Amino acid sequence: MAPRSMADRNRYRTVVGDVDDVAWCDIFNTPAYYRLDLRERNFYFRLLGERSGRVAGVAHFSEVEPGLFRSPSRGTYGGIDALEADLGLIDGFVGDIDDTLVREGARQISITAAPFAHDPAKSALLFDCLRRRGYVVETCALNYTVGVDNDDLIKKMRRNNRKRLRKCQRTGFSFFQGGLREAKVIYDVIARNRSFKGYSLSMSYERVLEMADHFPAHLFFFGINEGTKVVAGAICVRLNPRVLYAAYWGDLHGYERFSPITLLADGIYRFARSNGYALLDTGTVPDSAPNRGLIRFKEGLGFAPSLKLTYVKRVHGA
Repeated sequence: MAPRSMADRNRYRTVVGDVDDVAWCDIFNTPAYYRLDLRERNFYFRLLGERSGRVAGVAHFSEVEPGLFRSPSRGTYGGIDALEADLGLIDGFVGDIDDTLVREGARQISITAAPFAHDPAKSALLFDCLRRRGYVVETCALNYTVGVDNDDLIKKMRRNNRKRLRKCQRTGFSFFQGGLREAKVIYDVIARNRSFKGYSLSMSYERVLEMADHFPAHLFFFGINEGTKVVAGAICVRLNPRVLYAAYWGDLHGYERFSPITLLADGIYRFARSNGYALLDTGTVPDSAPNRGLIRFKEGLGFAPSLKLTYVKRVHGA
């Protein structure tokens, strides 16, 4: 692996090969998630303390086309996941990964990193390290999150959304947390919402069940009932101990005057707070052209934008 300063060289070493678990890292960077989409050539990197043996960094890359290595091969993001916001640690790990992939014949390396809001310090350090290694930003998406604290979400909402939330509460809509028995009806509500808007879900219902089977403690299903009818639903993922991700959500066409998704957001926020999360993430808006309606919707609920970047390095002479 690449040489570092004497201090860093004595502290850490990079090894290739996965293990059973890395408790602190994002779900998308765990060995279990990495194994869900193994290709012909894959690399799972771990940065280990020389004396302690603790895992201080992880990353995984797959060759998705000849010479094209990507992190992740599938999933929302991958990238370099570090235990600490330490420049020397991240810089050395990035260097080791980069050198290894180039030696393995990489012509292009693509990295989709976690949104900046998840950990601004680590994201800034990673940006700096990748930039100095010749990576450039290929895509830049707006990702929307809200901090989870003692203030109720209604205090963070704009006036119109506060009115919609109170209307749902007065009308008798109710929030619930479901399980696998409710998963299909929740999925179908979200799929119908996407279909009405001209989109499709990126995950099939079978893939959702696969995720629930592999990560039973990480997937959550929420919904809004009007009586016994489910009119809104969400599938959420525990990304790490700090961040809860609303991967998919939506409500049924015909309920626009109530906007039950507003009550759904409030319920998920309350769940996040009672379970010790610090951040609720609702994902990105399309980066090809700003979807101003979706942006207004998320900002109206109290969510704020940060950057989610995909970096690319093209290896000259490869």
